[in-house]
Amino acid sequence: MLRTFKRRVYTVQHIMAVAAKGSREMRIMQLSPYTNWPQVWKKLHRAWMSVEIKSTWYSVVHDIVPTNERLHTIRLVESDRCRHCARRHTLIRHLTECNEGTDIWLWTRERMAQLIRSDLRRIPADWCLRPQFQLLPPQRHKAILWILTRLLLNRMQ
Repeated sequence: MLRTFKRRVYTVQHIMAVAAKGSREMRIMQLSPYTNWPQVWKKLHRAWMSVEIKSTWYSVVHDIVPTNERLHTIRLVESDRCRHCARRHTLIRHLTECNEGTDIWLWTRERMAQLIRSDLRRIPADWCLRPQFQLLPPQRHKAILWILTRLLLNRMQ
């Protein structure tokens, strides 16, 4: 009887502690609350790519790439500025704007615009961070994912 009572007390305390903390979201969900995360995960799981590319893309999606902005936040470098252009070294800038990234991103966007028969200005830069788009037919969708994985692999090496 005493054991049952202790178990109930422990259970009630545990429920109260969990309720006081509230639900905890992943860091990436807090940073990008408007992203359709189930769709992003589904795209990454279904896309055919090598393990190397998949792990690279997961590190990009989870925002664990060691950019100066991130390293400065955890106090491993003195500045959050890029050593090439002296602007903030964020992940999206690293992939699309910094150094030769501008030319590579322009080429990538042109190829994607040709595939989806659209203007390249309609292709957002965050497609390489969070692939939450849906394109038809499936072959076109897979081609766009493949192009984006090549961009990531090229820029993250």
